[in-house]
Amino acid sequence: MVAYQKFKSNSDFRKILRDCVIFSFRYNIISGLNPNKLQEMYNMFRIAEDIVTHAIQNDVADTVQFLKQTFKPDFDVATLKADKIKHVVRQKANLDFFFQFDDYMKSKQGTVTKGTMDVFKNLRLILKTFETYRKEAIKFNSIDINFYEEFVHYLSFEHIWKIR
Repeated sequence: MVAYQKFKSNSDFRKILRDCVIFSFRYNIISGLNPNKLQEMYNMFRIAEDIVTHAIQNDVADTVQFLKQTFKPDFDVATLKADKIKHVVRQKANLDFFFQFDDYMKSKQGTVTKGTMDVFKNLRLILKTFETYRKEAIKFNSIDINFYEEFVHYLSFEHIWKIR
């Protein structure tokens, strides 16, 4: 249970555990779907967990990128070797907000509708104009309740909405 070991508090772990229970309940009871498919999903979660554990143990700088490069539903965790991840270890994680946003958009290309991609592009444009308005770069560690309130104020009173 990597989640139990990695979370700083029991309350965080309980939240994850509760979400898993809710997910299982909704899948099996409410949806009435075949539980065999749920077991396949749990197996994929376990593979992802093992890949992340391996990356942490081998000091991979960008664990998420390593997971993205490595994970496949039928991946055999036994094939993970420390020498295989050296090229990933040397890379520093790019924590630029818009780099990660663009990377997320690329990962969704072809899996979501064109309308959804347009919403992503529009949101990116609005966030860029908000960044210019506030004269401060958007960083992951700056996203908090104050950021939210500033952003809502900007959208409500400052942003000029372009009508198509």
